[in-house]
Amino acid sequence: MNKLQQLIPQNPQISRFGQFYHQQLVPWLDVFALFLWGTLFIRYRFTGELRLLIHPNYFNLVFGAGIVFLVMSGMRMGHLLQNKQTQLPQGQHITLFPPGLGTGLLTVVAILAFLIPPRVLTSEVALQRGVRESLPVTQIETQTFYTDIKPEERTLVEWVRTLNAYPEPDAYSEQPVNVTGFVIHTPDLPEDYLFLARFVITCCAVDASP
Repeated sequence: MNKLQQLIPQNPQISRFGQFYHQQLVPWLDVFALFLWGTLFIRYRFTGELRLLIHPNYFNLVFGAGIVFLVMSGMRMGHLLQNKQTQLPQGQHITLFPPGLGTGLLTVVAILAFLIPPRVLTSEVALQRGVRESLPVTQIETQTFYTDIKPEERTLVEWVRTLNAYPEPDAYSEQPVNVTGFVIHTPDLPEDYLFLARFVITCCAVDASP
């Protein structure tokens, strides 16, 4: 065994780097990742960018998670400062990936999220996801329909519901409209026609549909 150890060259620099990586860098990666994600969630909440990513029903949940992450980061940092001289035990378990790889990836993603703002859902995305499928088909036979909401007070969603219930364009001529959305005009549409759409998010931006 001694002869085998003599044949294998020992590199003290690699040994010192491995000790620094496991005992210093990896534990502090947890602190850094928790701090970044907590700050990111809170920043999205106050800047309004969170509405581009998830449904408003989950705003408070994300904000609370951000606070929890910051608290966990502070607790972890305090624990490391109190035990900075304690060496981590070696050989406790075997992992497929190097220690700290997952935390490092989360840290990189959080940094990129700070540098790259959330993408606004535009008319191009609406066309890719099939805006036409949400348009009502005009009925041949008219039906009696009544709503007590003033035309100028209807939101875009309420207008869609109204048109779905009574899809007769002549019934809405000369009615005032005040809605928020974006205009889409495809090449195959006549010049005097356009789509007015707005994205509806059920859970997150992945399932958003016009």
